[in-house]
Amino acid sequence: MTAHTGERLKEKLTLKRTPPRDIVIGTHHGKQARVPIGHEALLNKYRKGETKVRFVFNSDQTLDGKVTSFDKYTVTVKSAGSKDDIGDLEVTIFKHAIQAFFPLPDQE
Repeated sequence: MTAHTGERLKEKLTLKRTPPRDIVIGTHHGKQARVPIGHEALLNKYRKGETKVRFVFNSDQTLDGKVTSFDKYTVTVKSAGSKDDIGDLEVTIFKHAIQAFFPLPDQE
């Protein structure tokens, strides 16, 4: 077994790797620009289009609302409350609790 020198170990620990879920398309002001793929691309599309989405949880409960933001672990949804309720609710959902999500058809 070969022992790592301090310099080699430091180099190994400071390697910058792009997360596998990202596609790097270039740089902008010294920062890497990335294109989300998979479920992140869908969430971003629904967020930008203010599309109403239905989330189905592992417990088979559902929640309808519009995606306001998301990150690596959570999705924040603005859900319309009933007329008797206080009003719109903003709910943060952990991604591991989501079984599926899909856009709702327009109800005009």
